[in-house]
Amino acid sequence: MVNARFQRLKSVLDLRQPDLRLFPECVHKPHNLSAIMRTCDAVGVQQVHAVALKESFSYGPRSSSGMGK
Repeated sequence: MVNARFQRLKSVLDLRQPDLRLFPECVHKPHNLSAIMRTCDAVGVQQVHAVALKESFSYGPRSSSGMGK
């Protein structure tokens, strides 16, 4: 890995927000929660706690399959 690339990765990782947590409440569709989680990953939010008040929530194995792209 080129040193400039390594320094760029390090500077981006240093901007993460470990003290910020997101609590999405009553998200009814799994793909919406997956989109929220991908966005959190993109902006450096490391903790997401989904809150479901009345319904059970489950996600499929492909719910974040496009994240690597």
